[in-house]
Amino acid sequence: MQTAITDQGLVLEDADLPRINAFTRELNGVTPEAFFIDGDTLSIYVFPSTDARKEGMDDFEEKSAAAGVVEHEKYTHKNILVFYELGNEETNNKLKSAINGLE
Repeated sequence: MQTAITDQGLVLEDADLPRINAFTRELNGVTPEAFFIDGDTLSIYVFPSTDARKEGMDDFEEKSAAAGVVEHEKYTHKNILVFYELGNEETNNKLKSAINGLE
């Protein structure tokens, strides 16, 4: 996943964020890898199956329903769930290309 993103010309910086952040919480038993792209948070969850990913998304919706979650993009592909905070259109398009290019 990270290679697909960097192949789009995006630079991933390791992010050590608190687990109380809406995009770094454990979802359905999976803890994400967190990065920054131009200072905005990118979280990558890799679930054991597509069904587990769907359950993880449900888990996110439940945990964040009462909280004011910042504007973000959500990308899914098979067992992968990706959240990207705020970002610009160019970066969002590159992320979509990277994720859509996965097999």
